Formats: sequence, C-alpha cells, structure tokens
Amino acid sequence: MGNTTSEVSSGVKAQINSGGQGPELYRFVDMT
Repeated sequence: MGNTTSEVSSGVKAQINSGGQGPELYRFVDMT
C-alpha cells in the first residue's frame, strides 16, 4: 500500500496532461 499514493499521483498527473478529465480521474483513483 506504500506505492498506492505515488501511483495515484502519477496517474492523476498523466490524466491531467492527457486532458484533465475529472470523472475519469476519480474513477482511476477508485479503481486503485
């Protein structure tokens, strides 16, 4: 669980760079 936060941060950054879709971003966090 230690890497979860880092992975989420990376995923969020990638999502924002991709287009910054709010709902999709939260879905990704929910999946993790």
